[in-house]
Amino acid sequence: MITLYIYDAPLDIATRIFELFLLDGAQVIVDLIAGLIDIQYSKIMRLEELELMTYLRKEIITDVFSSFTFK
Repeated sequence: MITLYIYDAPLDIATRIFELFLLDGAQVIVDLIAGLIDIQYSKIMRLEELELMTYLRKEIITDVFSSFTFK
């Protein structure tokens, strides 16, 4: 489950996600996915089946993280 988002995230974000996964377990991934869906809810609701599957698998992580700046 964690590999779904690690491959498409920027390296620093992917590293942090993996660290949190190791420290706190699978709940971190569930919370991450719920947060991503909450942030992109309106876009997700406009997508059709195949577009939705592709978006959730490959594009949501880059969409969300590209809209924020991290220090």
